[in-house]
Parts: sequence; C-alpha cells; structure tokens
Amino acid sequence: MSSIFDNNPSVFFLLFWLLITGLLSWLTGWFSLSRKYKFREEAAGSKLESFYFRTMHLNTFAKYSICINITIYENGVRIVPILPLRFLHPPLFFKWENIKDMEMREVLWFNGLSFNVDSHTFTVYGSAAQAMYKYDAPSLDK
Repeated sequence: MSSIFDNNPSVFFLLFWLLITGLLSWLTGWFSLSRKYKFREEAAGSKLESFYFRTMHLNTFAKYSICINITIYENGVRIVPILPLRFLHPPLFFKWENIKDMEMREVLWFNGLSFNVDSHTFTVYGSAAQAMYKYDAPSLDK
C-alpha cells in the first residue's frame, strides 16, 4: 500500500516546512506577540525607511538569518519574515512606546540593537538597528 508521500515527496517537504515554521513561531513567542501587536497601516503613520533581508535574534532561542524585513514608521516598527517563513509569522508592529530597554551593542564586528517588548528580547543588526535607534532616540528615557 502506497501513501501520498511515496509518489510525491514535495507534499512531505511542504508539510514538514509548515510544521517547522509553525513550531518556530510558537516556541519563540512570535505567534503570541502577533495577537497583541498586529500591523495596521492606518495606525503606523508615515513610512520612513525600509530594510530587507536582515538578521534578527528573538529571545535566545531563534536567529532569523537574512530573512527579516523591517520597516520604520513614524509611530513604530514593522517586523515581518520573508514569504517562505510567513506561516504563523504575521507582521508585527511595535509602537515606539511598547519598545523598552533599547540599547546599542557591538556584537563582534556588528552593531546590534537590543530591545524588549513584553517579556521578549529582540536584537536587530546593521543599518536597520542604527535607524531604529536614531528614530527612537528622543524617547529613550522610557
């Protein structure tokens, strides 16, 4: 007796991919954050800068390497993975007032920006980190 996986390994790969990305979303807390911090364009304000294919750490568990798009808006930051990783990873939007403990760090030879949202720690690298720090600098006394 043959199964659907014997004749079509792409079905197995697709189901495995969805399982891994969904598990990653659940384990890192992305999915729970997405319920509270949904992106709504009308609340975001004017788009200031966009950065594509960036690297980000979420908590200490996950490193999203070269697969995160970050858009800085007047009222906050939108973070979303590229399309193949989007299963159970809807766009997150953090208003500036929700971002706490923002701190620039040098990690090896990279500039990194660490910040907390609720109990989750994010670290963003490179020019996206510098831009986030620049736009939120006036409110760093939170």
